[in-house]
Amino acid sequence: MSVMSDAITNQARGMASIANQTALDRTNTALSAALQSALGSTNTPAGSSGSSSSASGSSSASASPGDTAAISGPATGTGKVPLTSSTSLQTFHIIKGGTFSVSDGIGATVYTSNGHDTVGDVINAINSASPGHAQAFAWIDDSGKLKIAATDTSHTITIGGTAAAALGFGAGNNSFQPATSTASTSPASASVTPASGSSGQSSNTTKPASPSPKPFAQNSAPALQTGGTAEILLASNGSAGFLVNLLA
Repeated sequence: MSVMSDAITNQARGMASIANQTALDRTNTALSAALQSALGSTNTPAGSSGSSSSASGSSSASASPGDTAAISGPATGTGKVPLTSSTSLQTFHIIKGGTFSVSDGIGATVYTSNGHDTVGDVINAINSASPGHAQAFAWIDDSGKLKIAATDTSHTITIGGTAAAALGFGAGNNSFQPATSTASTSPASASVTPASGSSGQSSNTTKPASPSPKPFAQNSAPALQTGGTAEILLASNGSAGFLVNLLA
């Protein structure tokens, strides 16, 4: 019994030794491949090229356009006649029955002069318009001009009536679109203009920007990506097998 017990023990130790060596070989191979993959993806610039030239000396190197976003402002019109809120409409030869209208494409606010009113009365009528009328507001800016703007960024403001021209909103200055500009949402890239030679060719001597390093976890070994142990790494690359004292 003692001899049989010793034989079984020796057999188990021998199998464990063989299994341990196999496990170490698998682990080293997987780790080496993963590290080489990670280092290769980090050090190789994406889309790099040795040299480039253009056919015309006036051409310039172009970068990928950045993402853009539309920034809108309300439609705003400014009159061309200096005035104050207390200025009488009669000053501009606006008689009783003269009209000043503001439309936002959906509703319209129409002010009708009573013959003894002021610019302030026109402003109050626009600003206090009830629902269903033009959604706009008016004021006098620092330069003493009447300004009218929509209350949102999607509607056009149109000004009309027999008194519109007298208050500075004549032809060519009576329809206003929402203001729209373009802003870049990606980091600005430097503009590069190749130097031109007598042969009409140009070369770009600007060094390419260094690529952003990828996270080390982006490699070919799933166990490394999850921070697993050597035992899990072995299991992810094949059967763990019958291992006795694997990590002993």
